[in-house]
Parts: sequence; structure tokens; C-alpha cells
Amino acid sequence: MRLVTYNICGGLGMDGRRSIERIAQTLMEVQADIVCLQEVHRRLPWSRWEDQPQRLSQLTGMPAYFRGSWGLGGSRFGNCTLTSLPVKHLQQLPLPRKTAPMLAWSEPRSLLVVECETVGGTITVFNTHWSLDPRDRMLSAEHIASILAGIQTPYILAGDLNAVPSSSEVQTLLHRGRLTDAGLALDLPTFPSDQPRRRIDYLFHSSRLPLKSLRVLDTQASDHLPVAAEWDPYFM
Repeated sequence: MRLVTYNICGGLGMDGRRSIERIAQTLMEVQADIVCLQEVHRRLPWSRWEDQPQRLSQLTGMPAYFRGSWGLGGSRFGNCTLTSLPVKHLQQLPLPRKTAPMLAWSEPRSLLVVECETVGGTITVFNTHWSLDPRDRMLSAEHIASILAGIQTPYILAGDLNAVPSSSEVQTLLHRGRLTDAGLALDLPTFPSDQPRRRIDYLFHSSRLPLKSLRVLDTQASDHLPVAAEWDPYFM
């Protein structure tokens, strides 16, 4: 079972060119069963009004499950999960925040929850993109950890947390959420994609999922690098 997490920056590459086709090509090279994307645009003016979830679905052949964390009129900005697996349940949960709504970096954040059926049973995949403010990130860590405490299936948490592994918010999430950091052994940076210096994009998983491999892909189709992992589908 392969999963990728990728902040696609609305398809904007480090060369200043916006191309969802280039993002899709990167994803298709991995042949993942589940793809968790952040910063996905739906009909935003600066991405030429393109419906990026729909276009990604067309290009990859996987259904797209998109929910906007922020929007104005018919335009939306948020998280999108693509998967070829049967989906049993879909839900978006808002994340709490302390920063004032009028501040530019305090956009609403959310958690996209997709429950999938695999050959080994049901798995719950959480897709998220955290705030730039450390106070909001700590609230997100505590809130998500409380949600994970009630999950009975094996689970994966994927996303751009805007925080390094040693940060108090990431450590809080790991310990309280009963999570394993799939990228801990390699500890490869994921941002910025042209000269990576910080690891802020993660794949976390519950102990019932045996990890087989993890890699960070080399592409400048976005300002982040995608992280891909493979788990044994016949989990415990």
C-alpha cells in the first residue's frame, strides 16, 4: 500500500510556472494508492480559475475528495485526497486557532478524514495543513491527538505541518496521538524544494501498520518535496 503526501502550492513550481499536469506526472510516477495533497485550488483567479481537484482526478485516474479550508464565492483553497481504494466515509473537521482572523497568516485550517477499504481491512487517512503560527499549531496537535485517541482502525496522518520534528507541537502530536514518524530514520528535508533545509512534510502512522519503505522525491513542481511511503497492506 503506497501513500504520498505533497503540498502542491496550487501547482506553482520553483520556475514560476503553474502546471497541474506536472504535479500529476510526479504523482503517476509513484503509482500510489492514496495521495494526500495540500494547497489545492478550485476556481481561484491566480490559478486561472482551474478546478484543480477535477483536473488531477482526470490526469491520474483516481477519484478526488476535496474540501476547502478557505473560500470566497465559488472559489476554494484546501486539502484534497486522491485514492483508487473504495471510500467508506469522508469528513472534514475544522482545526482550532488563536490568531486573529484578520491576520494574513491565520487562514482557517482543517483536517480531511477519509476512511478507505484495503485488502487488509479498513484504514483511516488524515490529511492536514497546519498554520504558520506556533500557537495555532499546538492547538492543532492537541486537537488531532484527541481525535486519534478514539480511532479504532489503523491510521495514517499526512501533511504539511509547518514545523520541524523537534518542535513542541510535532512532539506533542507524536506522543499523544500514538504515532510513529515514518521519516524519522532518514530525516530528509522537504522544503524548499530547490535547496531543501527543513523537514516540515510528514507521514505518521499507527503501530498496527508495518512500514516497508520511505523516500522523498526530487522535483521542483512545487516549493515542497513529496514524501512517499509504502506499508504492508496486511496489517495487524
